Amino acid sequence: IHSLTTCLYNQSKYSEALPLQEEALGASRKVLGGMHPSTLNLIKNLVVLLSKQGNYDDAVALQEEVLMAHRETLGDIHPFTLTSIITLAFLLSEKGQYE
Repeated sequence: IHSLTTCLYNQSKYSEALPLQEEALGASRKVLGGMHPSTLNLIKNLVVLLSKQGNYDDAVALQEEVLMAHRETLGDIHPFTLTSIITLAFLLSEKGQYE
């Protein structure tokens, strides 16, 4: 699924890639759990797809989930946590939520 999703993404076929990414994420949550690094990577990929489609509400909710998981598992100053904060700030600014 990942290779096909990547191909569709590279062709800007976001609406076709989205259900595949959601399917992969669902399977990963079920098999590996929500805090597993592979699951978190799938969530981050889904965030990108959603933001490309302008669906910032869902993208923000998922990015908040990633940030929470990174804080719990890696701490507040780990590079992955800091990247999650930056990504969330970008998404919020895209929504016009500058505060």
